[in-house]
Amino acid sequence: MQIFYCMIGLAIIFIIYYFQRRKHLYEIKIKIKELGGELQYTKEVFFSIGPFDNIGVGSSIYQYDYILEGESKKGWVKFDVCGDSWILL
Repeated sequence: MQIFYCMIGLAIIFIIYYFQRRKHLYEIKIKIKELGGELQYTKEVFFSIGPFDNIGVGSSIYQYDYILEGESKKGWVKFDVCGDSWILL
């Protein structure tokens, strides 16, 4: 019976992660469209990779490439409990 509860718990965690990730990718896409650009590539990064300090538990960091006015650019975003932090290069 304990294995069943563990499997249910893992399934719930996976579902929450899946929908959270989809929401983050959608927010990145909307932000780039608001700037007038086109999103090319998005990658979630782990283990404190990126330009952000104070990365805590529950933080999600994404690196993305986009095209703005014919020029290829990069950006970073950190989603966490305190809000979003955007770096557009």
